[in-house]
Amino acid sequence: MNSPRPKKHLVNVQIDLLEKQQTAWESVQINNILWNMVTGNASYKEIFFKVINIRLHIAMFPHILSAALKQGYDSAKGLAFLGRPKKLTYLQELGLGPLNHGSTVVIIGGGPAGASCAIALKNLAKKRNITLEVIVYEYKDFEGGIDHNECAGVLSQPIEQIIQEKLGIPFPWHLVKRDVPGYYLHTKGHVIKLDGEGELSYALRRVQFDAYLLQKAKEAGATIIRSKVTDVEIDKNKVTVYSETRHVRADVVVGAFGLEEGTHRIFERETRYKSPKFLLTILTKFHPKGKQHNLETTDGYIHAFLPSIKGIEFGAITPKADHFTMNIAGAKISSRSMDEFLRLSDVLEVLPKTFRESRERLDYHRGCFPIKPARHLYGDRYVTIGDAAGLIRPFKGKGVNSASLMGIRAAEVMMDVGISRQAFRAYVNSFREIIKDLPYAHTVRRLVIWGAHYGFLTPIIQIANDHPALKKALFDSVSGKKAYREIVFDTMSISVMFKIFAALRGWLVKCTRSFFGKMFFWK
Repeated sequence: MNSPRPKKHLVNVQIDLLEKQQTAWESVQINNILWNMVTGNASYKEIFFKVINIRLHIAMFPHILSAALKQGYDSAKGLAFLGRPKKLTYLQELGLGPLNHGSTVVIIGGGPAGASCAIALKNLAKKRNITLEVIVYEYKDFEGGIDHNECAGVLSQPIEQIIQEKLGIPFPWHLVKRDVPGYYLHTKGHVIKLDGEGELSYALRRVQFDAYLLQKAKEAGATIIRSKVTDVEIDKNKVTVYSETRHVRADVVVGAFGLEEGTHRIFERETRYKSPKFLLTILTKFHPKGKQHNLETTDGYIHAFLPSIKGIEFGAITPKADHFTMNIAGAKISSRSMDEFLRLSDVLEVLPKTFRESRERLDYHRGCFPIKPARHLYGDRYVTIGDAAGLIRPFKGKGVNSASLMGIRAAEVMMDVGISRQAFRAYVNSFREIIKDLPYAHTVRRLVIWGAHYGFLTPIIQIANDHPALKKALFDSVSGKKAYREIVFDTMSISVMFKIFAALRGWLVKCTRSFFGKMFFWK
């Protein structure tokens, strides 16, 4: 079945006129112009002035307008055609329908997003009794060759439900180093304890968790290729993926490569994809010695910091079983930023006294995470998931959850709807709540940056100590439990606004007095 293709009325308007109205004045003029261009009987200067003749354009206007209307009508008919139930049949004939027996999917990246996508694809293929080849390219050796991941390694709810119910695999309890019951939120000279109301998060080593998921993908039947992808070709009928060891032809490619620069450059060159805007992160670990080697005596709370250091948006200290993980994030951070963060008195109070003597020997690892969605994150025969898609909260809340859910949903769409650009709209529409929440999230992010830098966050946090609703809002913001839009609407009331306004007024008066006091002192 062929789809109705709109005729190129605008392109052919002059030719149509020459055929239908050969003796008309405008036809004679166009015929002379075309003849002189082909034969060279007239100079290009003469031809140019004939082309821009006002009378000719006035005479041609009705014909051009009629052609434009016809082309618009044909385009509308084409769109209407695609909106009919026959649309899926049309896409199937192009090879862009749902995956079926013998289809091949290549996934670039074996992190939580890529592994979850592979597991979901193999599970769906098994339920439908079809053979589906799933190939995962992952050049990192999670099991033996890598000692770190740029993520702090905290899994929050509902991660158990995602792993067990949606992926159908056991939750890796053996990897959990300790439970995380809540957070301490630090601003300059002040700290507030934020409890999770019984909802636990789990601290673990991310490289071990990633290795577990990738192993489960292999057990489900996916082929794992330990090689780095070097190029991708996306043609009308197939996809070709090149790597350092072998190339593969497939029906569709899934980009689960995070923000790895080399691979996203390949996608940007081959497609309209543009990688997400991101923040830089720096992570390090501290392993205490002697009596403080075992951290089981600590309460397991994560310490989150909103420092006034320029460039650092937030920092965190996460206690594990035998070490502390420290990380910071910001648009332009460097190793000097981490050095400065680790010298803060609030940070030193959290860490053992032996930390000071070990500070100069720490290894720093640099990474990044997205704060805005990628542009053109899907198209015919390609889709991106996880950090490569950027459909997560700007403060990285529930990053692993989001990555796994994106992988699962992309698999469902490929199996149920298809692998066309139109089909993948259903995938993105599943994350509309995150997209709708972005303006609120970026507003909160900007206020937090200003508040930490200028010091007006502290009086607000002091109010939260005696205001349960505001305290809960802070927990939801730090943990990623709720959308920022919900947090704002659930928390803001006349009484809360009045207290915040009063606190800010007091802060402003204090700052003003301090400013004029310094001026008087220097005089």
